[in-house]
Formats: sequence, C-alpha cells, structure tokens
Amino acid sequence: MSREWSRGRKWTVGLASAALSATATWAVYRQLSSRRSVQEEGAEDGLGASSSGRDPLEDMLLLNPQGRPGTREQDAEAHLAHHFDSIQDIADTTTMPSLLPALGAAVTRSTGVQPLLERLRAGVSGDGDPLSAADKLGVWEELKVASLAQLLLTTRLLPLLALTVRCQLNVLGRYLYLESALDERGPGAVGVAVPRLSTPSQERFLSFADHLAREGHARLLPAARRAAAAALAGLQLHAGLDGAEVLRRLSAALEAMSASEEDAAWREMVLPSPAAVAAALTVSAPDDRALLPGSEGLLVDAETVEGMLGEVRRTLDSACFARVAQKCTAETARLFAGALAARMGTMTLPLAKVIPVLVAVADEAFFPGSQASAHLSELAVVKELAAMVYASGPPQD
Repeated sequence: MSREWSRGRKWTVGLASAALSATATWAVYRQLSSRRSVQEEGAEDGLGASSSGRDPLEDMLLLNPQGRPGTREQDAEAHLAHHFDSIQDIADTTTMPSLLPALGAAVTRSTGVQPLLERLRAGVSGDGDPLSAADKLGVWEELKVASLAQLLLTTRLLPLLALTVRCQLNVLGRYLYLESALDERGPGAVGVAVPRLSTPSQERFLSFADHLAREGHARLLPAARRAAAAALAGLQLHAGLDGAEVLRRLSAALEAMSASEEDAAWREMVLPSPAAVAAALTVSAPDDRALLPGSEGLLVDAETVEGMLGEVRRTLDSACFARVAQKCTAETARLFAGALAARMGTMTLPLAKVIPVLVAVADEAFFPGSQASAHLSELAVVKELAAMVYASGPPQD
C-alpha cells in the first residue's frame, strides 16, 4: 500500500487501541453484575465484604466515563454507548479520510480522465503537440465516456468502502472490547476465550481495507465504461443538456452498471480472497522476534486476522448488508444528482461543458470530510448495521 496508508493506518490503530480498550462487554458486565448482587446479599449477612469495607469488585467494573453517579447498570450502559460511538467517530474522522484520497486517485487513474484533460489543455496552451481537429474530437469522445464512468464508479464504490471499513472497525472493536473486559476481571475469570490482539495484528487487519483502491475497483471498470458509452451513445459534444436530461442519463447508466456481471461480484472488489489473505499473512522466513520476551506483542497473529476477516466477509455475504449497500448507493446517487443540479442550475449546456461538471462532482466525493461520506455515516441503516456487527457479529438473515 502507499506510504500515506502506512502512516495513516498506524494513526488509526493508535486511536482505535486507545478508544476501544476502555470498557467491558455487556455480557461480561452482566456476569460481574450478577456476582456483585450475590456479594451484596452476602454483605448484608456480614459475609463477602472486605475487612476494609471496600467492594472487592470495585476495581473490576469500570466507572461511568462522564463521572455521573448512578447504578452499575447505568454505568455499563454509558460505557457501552461511549465505546460504540468512539468506533464510529474513528471511522468518520480518521479511517475514511485516510482511505478516500487513495480510492479517488485509483478511480481517476483507471478511467483515464486526467491524461485526457491534460492533452486537451496542452493542445490549447501550446505546451504540447498540437492536436488536429480529428485528434481533438477523438480525445473529447473518450473524455465524455471516461467522465461519466468515473462518476458511476464513485457512486458505487464510495458506499462499499464506507460500509466495509465500518464493519472492519466494529469487528475489531468487539475483539478489543472483550479483551479489555477479560483484562479488567483477570485471566480466566469469565471463561470467554478471546485471543489477544497485538498492534501489528490490528494494523494488518485494517490494512486490507486498501484492497478496493489497490485493485478491487478495476473489476467494475469495464461495466462502468459500457454503461457510460451506452448512455451517451449518439450524443454530440455540442448537444444541449439540461439538468433533468443529465440525471436521466446518469440514472440509466447506473442501472445498467448495477445489472452487470461485474457488479454482481462486488464482494471480490472490497476484500481479497481468503487464499490471497492467507498468502499475504504467510511468513516467508522465520521471524527471530518470536524468540524475544513478550514477542506476542510484536508479531501478527495470522489466525486471528483471518478469523476477523472471515467475519467481515460473512457480513458482506448477508442479505442485510446487500440491502444497506443498495440504500447507500441510491443515497449517493441522489446526493450527486443534487450536486449536478446545483452546478448546472436551470441552464442548458452543451455536453462539452457538462463533462467538467461530472468530473468535479466525482473528485469532490473523495475529499476528506466530503458531504457524501458524512451523509452515509448518518443514515439510520448504516448505524443499525454497525450496531449489529458490533454487538453480535454477521447478521443472521
């Protein structure tokens, strides 16, 4: 992955580790709370309380992060909400902003929009080889298809990235959450087997989020090009288009792309195959760090990483995820339609002037903190999916 991701993922994992190791799971809380009730009953009979009068469970249950007085259940509920919210904040403010530019650059590069624009600009400015009328027309014809293909890819891939990243972070959060709970209570006290996650393991798990930008997006490119070409077939560069006509053609192209064989295989776009994951996690040579004291904190636990990715993959395979992804794609298309309408207003523009508008809308979607990314994070169906993954794992359809 790029150097930017290498820096970004360490920052992301650092924030995740700090935020996600703060609380105990609801199930663990219930077990400890039950033990506390028994102990309090014993205390009434002069049993169970320590000689100092301090509750032996005082250090085993975490306090309300807001410092608000209340029952233990209220404290646990506050922790649970705080913990879950912190994961979503990390997704919105750190992880997605670190991944959006890479996906945007990959989409732009694969569609070839920028080289085509540069050829036209160079021809006008005289900085490059002059273009004949036929050459210029050929570049424009390529550019009209490439610009719409770029917007189509953006409409489909942005929601897939946002949802997959959120699922990954919530799976990781639950693992760290359980681990923290066991640490709070002491080893073996609860009887739940949760593997310890080293920082390298967390980094490696999150690093697979770059698959869409690195190679997965290319799977959908042929379908996007076909759909764009069909939607613009026979349309001359000087043909006038108003906002309604642009949206009609965009909708038709998106529907055609969504019905393609390539789009049906979207699961292979967002995560590498299990075989590719296993190969990536295979150590080619003995790692001498395994001999060092505390080496478990230095090495990648391949089995655990594969297990967590398997959980994410099962979530992607669920009908619930497919429904949420469809809703998010529709919402993204609606936002882009609004952005196009705002830029074009009530004017009728020649296709040659609509093309830069298509490119601008697609480019802006990948800016960190983009409106589209922020809007998706606020959708009720996205929050419900995140809560489901965080609480219980892959949806049971």
